[in-house]
Amino acid sequence: MLGIALGHRLAQRHELRLTLTQRLEARHRLILARMELAQALHGQTYNQRGNCTNCGCHLTPGEILEGFSHSPTDTTTKCPRCQTRFQPILIAWGQGKVSSIQVPYYCPSQTLHALKGQETKKPEEIAQALPGVYQSALLHFGSLRVAFAKVGERIGRIIEYAFGDIEGWKVKVGPFLGQLPDTVIAEIVGVSSTTIEKMRRREGISRYRASDYV
Repeated sequence: MLGIALGHRLAQRHELRLTLTQRLEARHRLILARMELAQALHGQTYNQRGNCTNCGCHLTPGEILEGFSHSPTDTTTKCPRCQTRFQPILIAWGQGKVSSIQVPYYCPSQTLHALKGQETKKPEEIAQALPGVYQSALLHFGSLRVAFAKVGERIGRIIEYAFGDIEGWKVKVGPFLGQLPDTVIAEIVGVSSTTIEKMRRREGISRYRASDYV
């Protein structure tokens, strides 16, 4: 009986670890899909580069995000192998990959912190003064308008950013319908989830189910 009970507990622990791993992988896939949508909306290609300065480990985008401390004063990420902290880099390629820029990469929390007080500036002004923050904002939130709305939620007031409309978004989100929750797509492009749901239904696309990706 002892052996049966022990085996049962070990099986439960294994199943729990597997479930947690699957959930983490599903969350990473969702994050990457959000980033792919952001890239499509702005015609840019992003490459999050996290090469550990100590052991040379190449971190995946998910590992880079997991390693952030979310502190506005510490923008480094943590190597999962040797625990060394270092600054990750974000490379943004323009259309056709003709030119690129390399800037510090920040997590969503750090990006929002750095955007406080910048809501009266035009996108090009923010891009010039805070290039890493600007590119990280587009990658994480899809647009500065959405990012500033998040800043407003943090400080308890409504911020309606007057710039940064996304042209042709209805065509650009087409390939992502059903690949992301309607609410996520709606948030990124700044419309209601009902609008995205109607678009998806017209195309005969089933809604996103996390269980389909586990």
